[in-house]
Amino acid sequence: MAKGKAKKAAAKQKLEKSPREPSKVLDQKPAVEVSQEKVSLDEKVVGLENLGNTCFFNSVLQNLVTLEVVHQKYGATDDDASGEEIGPLHSGMRVLLSGMESAGKVYNPRPVFNAVCKRAPQFKSMQQQDSHELLRYLLDGLQMEERDALKKLAASSDGESTKSESTVASEKTPLPLPPTWIERTFGGELQWSTTCQECHHVSVVKEPFQDISLPVPVASQEQAGDGKK
Repeated sequence: MAKGKAKKAAAKQKLEKSPREPSKVLDQKPAVEVSQEKVSLDEKVVGLENLGNTCFFNSVLQNLVTLEVVHQKYGATDDDASGEEIGPLHSGMRVLLSGMESAGKVYNPRPVFNAVCKRAPQFKSMQQQDSHELLRYLLDGLQMEERDALKKLAASSDGESTKSESTVASEKTPLPLPPTWIERTFGGELQWSTTCQECHHVSVVKEPFQDISLPVPVASQEQAGDGKK
């Protein structure tokens, strides 16, 4: 037993004298670089004050402010300072973003709510409303304000041209307006094709949309009885 203790003591002494290998430091850089703006959106949570049965309104705003395109359009980093001149809804969205970024845990969204109520007075009743209906009024209002601003911009640019140039331009077909950010983000297009049975001519009709109502399948009584979903 004495020899066994001596061997253990010698092995312990040898281990203490041997230099330790430097510990390996794992690379802590993320696999994908995330902008500071995106991190702040993920980390900061700000509630919206209930103005009186306005849960439907707050839920729509909370979903919109999670979109990066909304922060690019109305955030503090937006270089376009003309948002306040476009219309009350654009101004309200800009105030909402800046207010939520500087607020603590709760922010009062009344500026946007008042702007929506001016366009759709039915939401002023302080009663429960449909969130989808509110979203449609809000997006349609933002789109109309931006279209009006684009039309004014196009008219002012035409006014700066010479008389001869304006005469030629009036004879031409006016150029279409560029799509708004609402159309670029939420817009889509339905295409309907009809084929003639005799001449086999195909007529195509295109219809723009911003949302589609899809039916929710309901299980039959037999499937419900079998426990199938």
